[in-house]
Amino acid sequence: MFLIANICAAQEFAKNGLPCVSEICLGDGIAELSKVQWDRAKNPFSSQQMPLYTAVRKVNASETQIVKLKFRGDTEQAAPFLLDQQFDALALPSLAHITAACEQNELIGTYTTQSGNPTRVGISLIPRQSDTSVQHWTVTSIVRTFPKAVSAEQKAEVEAELTNRYYAFGANNPGIKNAKPGEGRFFSNYGSTFGFHLSLFTGIDKANRLKLHPSCGGTTKIKID
Repeated sequence: MFLIANICAAQEFAKNGLPCVSEICLGDGIAELSKVQWDRAKNPFSSQQMPLYTAVRKVNASETQIVKLKFRGDTEQAAPFLLDQQFDALALPSLAHITAACEQNELIGTYTTQSGNPTRVGISLIPRQSDTSVQHWTVTSIVRTFPKAVSAEQKAEVEAELTNRYYAFGANNPGIKNAKPGEGRFFSNYGSTFGFHLSLFTGIDKANRLKLHPSCGGTTKIKID
């Protein structure tokens, strides 16, 4: 009965063969992202006292060209978020109009759970594993910390629960194999910043696969003249 309970608990934190936290999973897209209460995106170099919110960022002509070199689709509304490499709830509708990225990319969004655990989520526009002509915004990383875990006893309890949830993805699992493209893995951080990291492996050829999108020029026949 104990074994069955552990298996059921672990399954609650996995979807489509990928690990999850309560609010979001690796591999999720914009539809699932819209259900999370995101912090308001701000320029990562702005101060806490005077935050520069990304949604009201002014984009100049040279920055517009930078965005258009890297991304395809209707980039006007999404440009401030693409430049700051941040996202929030306001960003998601405009990100849906970006059809392709021709270079490696990642946007970061943050939120804090009801229990007070800061969470950092990375999303990337990546090709389907089976079709490089189609790209989707995909959750590729989830980082969570536990600032309230201050004693060794608390940390040991958290580590045991994480092992129970994510053993199949590498939590205290010495037999786990290297991830294949499309697989997720768990990484612990039990040092000064106590928490963990879930990561989606997108393949060592990700940069080239991005360029194989029809609008990125990587499939055009080259004339050698």
